[in-house]
Amino acid sequence: MVWGMPQPPLGGKFGPYNDFEGPVDNFGDGWRHRMVKHWVSQSDAERQRLQSYLSDEEVSYPYTVTKKFTEEWGKIPLGERFTVTPLEPHEPFEFITLEKSFSELASIINLSSGIWAVDAAVKDIFERFEPGIHNYHEIEIRMPRSKIYSGRFYVLIVQQWIDGFAPEKSDASKFRTYNSNGLTWYGIHGEAGVIRNLALRNGAIEHAHVWRDPAFAGKILCLSDTIRAELDSAGLLLPKHWKMKVV
Repeated sequence: MVWGMPQPPLGGKFGPYNDFEGPVDNFGDGWRHRMVKHWVSQSDAERQRLQSYLSDEEVSYPYTVTKKFTEEWGKIPLGERFTVTPLEPHEPFEFITLEKSFSELASIINLSSGIWAVDAAVKDIFERFEPGIHNYHEIEIRMPRSKIYSGRFYVLIVQQWIDGFAPEKSDASKFRTYNSNGLTWYGIHGEAGVIRNLALRNGAIEHAHVWRDPAFAGKILCLSDTIRAELDSAGLLLPKHWKMKVV
């Protein structure tokens, strides 16, 4: 059995509105400004190595770094012209600043831009079943009036991508097929709950516990029944997720 979890919408305890390393101005938050400062301080050779490619390079460098949190390393993302490389030591953001205070956050949250974070309990469960596979970067969660959220959270970078989608076994009315430059991917129609009408090939995913499928451009977090049972038994507050078909 497999469960699919789309990224929850922003707003509330499943996706608190936030800025990476604090708000600065209309042109970006503190993390973006720090990335730009790093960029302008580098030699031409280092800039080329960092793979910024747009005409406005100061804009494109932070953009390419965000892809390192959401896309498969070593691959070219859909619609892009650069290969996603592993994070550099200076690139992860160290804290987020929330617009409002929370006494409780969900154990898996949306940080925006396709970036997810998990609390220590979720990280421990993921690591227990897939040690050393995924990447985690601890962040501090800051709230108004100089308050710090008490729970420990980690940015989650899923490092297991499995091509397991079986479109021929799925409800064709629930997704649309896209093709461009030799690549094929799928968009989900309607509410996120249509995930239950999508099928995955058992032979591809039977030994995996936490992964993404490139067919959905990484927009669904896939969880094994074992992981879901562990999360459930721990009594964690989780975003909506649905059972997927396995064929």
